[in-house]
Amino acid sequence: KGRYIAPFFFVKKTYLFYNMYIIKVMPFIVLGFFKIFCAKPIDPAILATVGSTQVTSFNFIDSYSKRLINTELNDSKYERERHLDELIKTKLFAQAAQNKKSSLNSRERSIIQLEKEKAMREELYNQIINSQSVPTNDSIARLHFQWLHTEIHIKHLFHKNKEILDSIKNRLIYNPELFDTFAVELFKNNKLKNSGGDLGWISYNTLDPALEQSAFEIPVDEISNPIRSSYGWHIILKVNEKNQMIISEADYQIQKVAIIQSVSEKQKRILADEYINNLMTSSISINDSIVIKTLHEIHWIITQKGEKLSKMLSIEDGEMLKNIILKLKLNQNLVLASFPGGNFTIHDFLDGLRRSKPIVFSNDPLQSFYIALRDKILTVEAKKLGLENNIIVQMKTKDAEDSYMARKYLLSLTKQSRTAHLSSKELNNITKTLQSEIPIKIYDSNLTNLFQNR
Repeated sequence: KGRYIAPFFFVKKTYLFYNMYIIKVMPFIVLGFFKIFCAKPIDPAILATVGSTQVTSFNFIDSYSKRLINTELNDSKYERERHLDELIKTKLFAQAAQNKKSSLNSRERSIIQLEKEKAMREELYNQIINSQSVPTNDSIARLHFQWLHTEIHIKHLFHKNKEILDSIKNRLIYNPELFDTFAVELFKNNKLKNSGGDLGWISYNTLDPALEQSAFEIPVDEISNPIRSSYGWHIILKVNEKNQMIISEADYQIQKVAIIQSVSEKQKRILADEYINNLMTSSISINDSIVIKTLHEIHWIITQKGEKLSKMLSIEDGEMLKNIILKLKLNQNLVLASFPGGNFTIHDFLDGLRRSKPIVFSNDPLQSFYIALRDKILTVEAKKLGLENNIIVQMKTKDAEDSYMARKYLLSLTKQSRTAHLSSKELNNITKTLQSEIPIKIYDSNLTNLFQNR
């Protein structure tokens, strides 16, 4: 009997332990596996989470592209990760501001609203493109492959009104030498005016897709019919052409798939631009006299403010400047144009100017007006389609908001600092403190996939 006492108690204890394990521990293991397999997959657009906010691929692509363009840095795995760290740092500051219950002022909220509307227009354009199906055959791909190895020298004429260019084209048929004369009449830009609308030598993938199609198709010395772009109508004169002499069939076969994809995307863009251009020409009524007067007043303000940097304004000019600004503010709801679904006011136009540089307006005030009007029409169309609630629009808007919140947090710290700016050492210490308080999760695979898919 003594030989079996120990095994008997061992078996009994093991059995009891096993039962307790099943009762107490297994549910947690099962729940863990359930969470792992049933958890919602992370959005590929999210590169990192920082507390309740996120670093998105949209923010990364935009800021990283600008960084490479504006510096001498080359793209590399190290630079990508370093840039991601910088964006995470910004999100840390934004989260810290949120934790402190900081809020944005009316000016900052207004700017973020402009960023939201921009994101809505971008998403509208992307949805139009993605809804198109444009098959591309081998002969079209071969033609674009040939253009890929061609440079063209072109001149162009531009006008908002197609009827004007139709009339000009009819006269150019019999008198091609008048091309330069019409350029002097149509262009306000001195370089284009004096050169006869010369755009110089152009490579493939440089022009608006609709202009590219026509410019590369027409023979040398030929003048195109009016072509519609995103901003109006153009007539193109092909001055000369240079072709690469040796193009092999093997080279074409290597690049064929990429060319077909590129051509298909360009055709989608042409159709999307056509959709947008149709919105721009659909029952739009413009109050020309008020528009011209408003453009003149804003142009005077921009000119005087620019001159004020180099010399003081006279008392009379200063008073006039104040009066015009006050008048614009008081009349900000005055309608400059109307279109199906809405109106375009002085306030809308001023918002449009806030998105561009003063030099753009100074060079062509009327063009700035049409760009701002176009943006308003597209914003109204995007709202009609419910894109305010689109997840991509919300992510881009949050990125803009976090940028201001981060700045607000750092400004709150400088008020407590003895210097106007925080040193690198101070910033590093602040970052380390926040990293210990705010959870960070980086999704390396999403960053890798972001570059593999481009």
